[in-house]
Amino acid sequence: MKRNRLITSVVFILAMMTFIAPGFSKDESVGSMWIASPPSIDGMNTEWTKASLTSYKKTAVDYAFMNDSENLYVLFIFRNPKYLSSINWTGLTVWIGPQGEKKKELGINLLRKQISADEYIAFMEKQVGQEMPEDRKAQVRQNKAYWMFEQRLINKNAADYDADVAPPVYAGAQFRSNVLDQALLYEVAISFPKLAEIAPELGVEPGKSVSVNFEWGGATKEYKEALARGIGQNTTQAQDQRSGGLTDERGGGGLGSAENESVRLASMRRQLQQVKQYDFWIDLNLARNE
Repeated sequence: MKRNRLITSVVFILAMMTFIAPGFSKDESVGSMWIASPPSIDGMNTEWTKASLTSYKKTAVDYAFMNDSENLYVLFIFRNPKYLSSINWTGLTVWIGPQGEKKKELGINLLRKQISADEYIAFMEKQVGQEMPEDRKAQVRQNKAYWMFEQRLINKNAADYDADVAPPVYAGAQFRSNVLDQALLYEVAISFPKLAEIAPELGVEPGKSVSVNFEWGGATKEYKEALARGIGQNTTQAQDQRSGGLTDERGGGGLGSAENESVRLASMRRQLQQVKQYDFWIDLNLARNE
């Protein structure tokens, strides 16, 4: 009897190990390709034909790395819009850490966002420290919107780091993002000297190995506020259509305002549950000039 129980227990343990084994698999280990001349960071993939793409099938993304003595170059491609989540709000964050460690302490957030012509003018005036000539403003306003490509350093080890109030800090990176062949593509350049200045203990340089994490999606504070505004407007419009525009004399908030608030909150919860955050780690072996 005891022997049968022992066999049953062993079989059960083996079955459980088989079931959970994939969760304990090692991170993907990939290599960077050495290049003699830097690619143009233009959101295209024309200079990546010789680089080896690696696929992360869980989120239908492909990525590749190249480097020279000065920069790490990253190509990141979203193949399926299902997994973009709220990337327009969160951007793509590239975390870099010591080899074999999964610590999100130093990251570079890459945010592609659309701004109005007047916002673009204000930005350019701030950059150069003087007002833009009127003829140039008129030329800029011929386009209603412009794309901005912001990069921001996230350094959780910094003494003055505060995620809520920290202003954008230059991270020694540049990127462009583009829709190409129905895929969203990010092309990134990250400066080795800047990383050495920010976090010399990482030892990020040609010939070394580091841990890299790609992260995007989830519900930011700004996303929640925008979602609340959108749901509130839609709920009010629907209520007005049902009531013919009549208001509640007692509360002034429209007929069924308490019911509308409940519906609005329920709708917001449902949508927030669908906004998933994605991330994955890899071990990256940086190339060196042999």
